[in-house]
Amino acid sequence: MELSRRSLVLTFTAMAGTAKPALEKQDLWMSGQGGYAIYRIPGMAVTAKGSILAWCEARKTGRGDWGPIGLMLRRSNDGGRTFSPPVQVGQLPGPHKKNPMALAQKLADPDAVTYNNPVGIAGRDGAVHFLYCLEYMRAFYTRSGDDGQTWSAPVEITGAFEEFRKG
Repeated sequence: MELSRRSLVLTFTAMAGTAKPALEKQDLWMSGQGGYAIYRIPGMAVTAKGSILAWCEARKTGRGDWGPIGLMLRRSNDGGRTFSPPVQVGQLPGPHKKNPMALAQKLADPDAVTYNNPVGIAGRDGAVHFLYCLEYMRAFYTRSGDDGQTWSAPVEITGAFEEFRKG
């Protein structure tokens, strides 16, 4: 989702303390700010305790899929009126193996790390599950047991998809 104003906007309904829901809009990430050229692939979930988690890809150099890309998360405990500062999630210790297809096609910068395709799932049991890829070839999972405040060490789950590659 790239907006014409070059900002990533998430809208939601805040119900705390009002008789009627009030629609509010807030820019959570602005292109060119926070050290990133553009923010893309947004997502949002509401946890069992009511916290709002919003995440996206943070692209350092622009629209390209193979540049340095991180995953950013912001959290709200007040129905979306305010959000925490952005934090990176899912970081893995290096060195990172580059996608050989991207290198062969000269799409990737050999020194850039590309995290991509983030998905968050808020469980009814209070756990928050976060899945994402590294270099469009490896899948990882991390979990929060405290409403998205802290996250477990990422676990590689790429093998779970091997059966799908056979078809």
